[in-house]
Amino acid sequence: MDLEEHHHQFEAIAERHGLKNEEQAGRIADFLVSHPAGKVSAPEFSEEFGMSEEEAVVFLSFIDRGLRFKERVVDRKDSGKEF
Repeated sequence: MDLEEHHHQFEAIAERHGLKNEEQAGRIADFLVSHPAGKVSAPEFSEEFGMSEEEAVVFLSFIDRGLRFKERVVDRKDSGKEF
């Protein structure tokens, strides 16, 4: 899926499930970083945030995509490495 379509789906899911505010963003971040297993599955995320597993896959994969971009581009730039 291309980035624009992925972003559109992510935003639609966030809107549909009331996740587009600071409180919910914090709740999502806390859930993702403090999970006892060190990683969160789509079924766990879907149950916690009241969405389908398919929506959870799209939502989590968009977050992962953003984190991979940050690691590849932003963190390298901050460390002085060229990319």
